[in-house]
Amino acid sequence: MKGSMDTKSETLEPRLDKFFGLFSPTLELAQNLIRARTNPQELVLLLCARLDALASCIAREDQSNRRSFVELLVKYGGDRDFMQSVSVGDLYYELGFHRWLAEGMIPKPGRLVRFSRLDDPIIALLDRSRIALTVEAAERLLTRIMKVAGTNYRCRPGQPRRKPMFAKPATIIGKLEAEFRHVRDSDVRNHIGQAIQPLLNDMTIAGLLYSKFRNNSVHGLRVEFDEEKFFRSTSPFWQPLYSEYYPPFWTVQFPAAYLLELLRNCMKTLRGKMLATGKLPPDVHYHAFEPGLRTEFLDDALLPNAAELRLQSR
Repeated sequence: MKGSMDTKSETLEPRLDKFFGLFSPTLELAQNLIRARTNPQELVLLLCARLDALASCIAREDQSNRRSFVELLVKYGGDRDFMQSVSVGDLYYELGFHRWLAEGMIPKPGRLVRFSRLDDPIIALLDRSRIALTVEAAERLLTRIMKVAGTNYRCRPGQPRRKPMFAKPATIIGKLEAEFRHVRDSDVRNHIGQAIQPLLNDMTIAGLLYSKFRNNSVHGLRVEFDEEKFFRSTSPFWQPLYSEYYPPFWTVQFPAAYLLELLRNCMKTLRGKMLATGKLPPDVHYHAFEPGLRTEFLDDALLPNAAELRLQSR
């Protein structure tokens, strides 16, 4: 049995070298740009695109890009707890922004207006929390949640440094349930966990890396960040943002060295898993064994499900 496993590893190792070798030019170029402290926007685009490509190579065909990207970071990035934690400053902003937007979202009692799919987590919060669907009730709910965030976490400039800036979703939900502990709030307390979960999912570290860095670098003109800290820092940091319409807040940022190390960690962990299991996702198998086929190394659980087509008769 051991001999069979050794033979498999001997077969797979050069094939995996071939696949992960496709990322080598990216790693080298990124390292050179970091060393030269130049082209920060292009560097973000490059590293996020390669993380996205790696995520797509190991995902099921029917998975969304966001889910594949987040799962890659959570499972293989090397710090599951941190990636699944919520950046409370970004959560605080989202609540404050939609509190400011409440009059537009609820033009009449009982009527909700959806301006963008980005509003969906807040709409879910207002709907599932069982509050009266009025501007006043919505503003009151959002204000109370912001109060919980500000009391327990460092989410806006000027707060004590001893307060944490991120927390696990379950911990935040527990503090919200304590806020709504009175009898008059029992209906909200019973539903607040389910109601706020979509918003907490969007505000995780992994989720924000996807939405703020990956999406803005791929679909937008630029990613807003402190370029000096982007090159100097080696781990995620928070910077303050201000607006005349909603309260100031701390927003999480991802420096260049951290993004590069994240890509390396994902590659290393994935390679180890593939060697240990002897199974490769279809896209990885294609690049590793091209132009041949070795079905014994194929993870067929990730193959798309075939469906019979029913064509209209002519």
